[in-house]
Amino acid sequence: MFGFFGFFGFFGFFRRSCCRNPAFTSDAYGDTMFRYVVVRLWLADRPGSLGQIATRIGDLGGDLVGIDILERDGARAVDELTVELPDGYRPEALADALSQLSGVEVEDLRDRVSEVPYAGRDPLEAAALLAESIDPTELSNVLAQGVCTAFACDWCTVLDTGDARAIVLAEAGDPPSAAWLGAFAAGARAGLSLATGDGAGMVGPRDIAWSPLDSSGLVVVAGRDGPPFRSRERRQLQQLCRVADARWSQLVRTTGRTALSGAEQSRNQRLAAS
Repeated sequence: MFGFFGFFGFFGFFRRSCCRNPAFTSDAYGDTMFRYVVVRLWLADRPGSLGQIATRIGDLGGDLVGIDILERDGARAVDELTVELPDGYRPEALADALSQLSGVEVEDLRDRVSEVPYAGRDPLEAAALLAESIDPTELSNVLAQGVCTAFACDWCTVLDTGDARAIVLAEAGDPPSAAWLGAFAAGARAGLSLATGDGAGMVGPRDIAWSPLDSSGLVVVAGRDGPPFRSRERRQLQQLCRVADARWSQLVRTTGRTALSGAEQSRNQRLAAS
């Protein structure tokens, strides 16, 4: 039988190529010096592992200003570190120095656009903008752009999957075709219906993250050509979509008599009947 993971492999193979996010390429650095860089690395999940990394960063004159534990399995962990580097120190040199430590493998290196750590990438900032959205159209656009920004994605799409075919309500970046997205969402939902426990909705291709909005029936699908989506990022995406789903339901009740797009009117009718 084709199987759930076979489905994802099939569509991963046939998915058209999207523009690579320059934040995940070493070419983006050029000769420019960045004050803040983000290093994603593998390390042994044991006491002292993170300490040796912090010590090495300090020896190089850097300052460890942020730690995000993305995944751990008892033997290995994936951490994302935000580091402030001294003027003139190349980010690649930092990656090389950390790679020399025992048990450490650097998975990705990218610059921080802002001089403020975590500026623009905190999912809480996206959640605040969702809560402030004044209509479903704005909320859809904020959700697509917020996911792209918070998780450094190449693209993100908000889909209405309630009809026979998927309708794109909002998008950011350069997503695949609506036909591909609809097929992916259908397969993802089928896998979700078969999954149980805490792992429900946490499976999928390494370069694709998705989450349903249960009350509204929408689906968010995002992709990037950089490092794989880790379990914490997938959970954060689900939490962000729960905020969006709750706000969508509120807006549907208060804007039911206003002029909305055809897709939104169809969605409102289904919500009213439920």
